[in-house]
Amino acid sequence: MASLGYAAAEAIPLFHILSGGSVMRVVVFSKTSYSAENCDNFSDLGEVYRLSAEGPSLKSLNSQDILKVAERWKVSGLVFDVIKPMKELGELTKDIRSRELKVGIKTPSLETLEGLDFLAIDYLKHCHSGYTYSGLDLDRTLRLAKELGQWVEVNTYLERPRVEDVLGEAEVTASYGFPLHVHLLEHEGGGAVRYLYNSLLRVNPYTYVHVDLYEQLNTYCPRCGSPVAYREGSALRSLELKDGTRCWKCGFELPFHYVISKKTSAQLLALSGGGTRWYDPRAVII
Repeated sequence: MASLGYAAAEAIPLFHILSGGSVMRVVVFSKTSYSAENCDNFSDLGEVYRLSAEGPSLKSLNSQDILKVAERWKVSGLVFDVIKPMKELGELTKDIRSRELKVGIKTPSLETLEGLDFLAIDYLKHCHSGYTYSGLDLDRTLRLAKELGQWVEVNTYLERPRVEDVLGEAEVTASYGFPLHVHLLEHEGGGAVRYLYNSLLRVNPYTYVHVDLYEQLNTYCPRCGSPVAYREGSALRSLELKDGTRCWKCGFELPFHYVISKKTSAQLLALSGGGTRWYDPRAVII
């Protein structure tokens, strides 16, 4: 592995699984090529995938080692950051899932593995001219994940708020009931962001916009419009549900899975630094 990280689930971002909980991120050395191009401008996206592609591989850990660290860190889930999922990773995740930890991968590759609980897809079509995956590939991956019972959250990255650029992703994610996270490099003012958000929300009710100053991160009930989840940055401020995962007002069943807490704790935010706190795996005691 190339790095270890500690984060709130919402920082991945995972808004509908492990809500209010913490995750351990494992950057897997995958020995493959990667060129981030303009995607490098979005948070730590390029840095993480470059580590996965180029390394260096700083430490080898088996499933038992990872479980020991996860137990010590008291996390609710594991996220493997990897350029391309490998068969060996599939075997590793099976061992870990047997211990009741929720396990998923974060990847730009539109591939999934059996034995995962969730998948965070970085769809790099709009920030990487060499990205080879199409909308048809995205549809196929979401369909397979649905058949395998896996939860998926899709991230797409835009330089500017243009509805036509991301409408296709909104339609395909909505057809499977999965959320869409739109990351903007430039907001062009609150009006432009709000127009983008409202337009996409009519297509996919679980759409979120990540951008400085004008983020749109709350979840609203598709039936009655009531707010059910309030978020700021990587923090879940409040989750208002009843009878498990139903809207507090009208009772509509909402797609929340394995809710850990209805609020991100102050301790979690401090320990994660409000994002992901990264560690050299050689310095982590097993």
